[in-house]
Amino acid sequence: MRHFSTLQVGQKVRFGRGNGEQTLGEIVKVNLKRLKVKILEDRGSRSQAGTVWSVPPSLCRHAKESQTA
Repeated sequence: MRHFSTLQVGQKVRFGRGNGEQTLGEIVKVNLKRLKVKILEDRGSRSQAGTVWSVPPSLCRHAKESQTA
């Protein structure tokens, strides 16, 4: 949880494992251990845009940061 305190509701983030698929989403709720993130793009064949995922903060990056990486 490197930058947990900088993550806020309404922020755009990319989440996923380092070598895995990265998905664009928007934070809808911040909990102590997990973020609720509404995905903004389809992910595979089962998850469509608008689905809310529970994601650990350690797998999230600010959308601007992840685009330059």
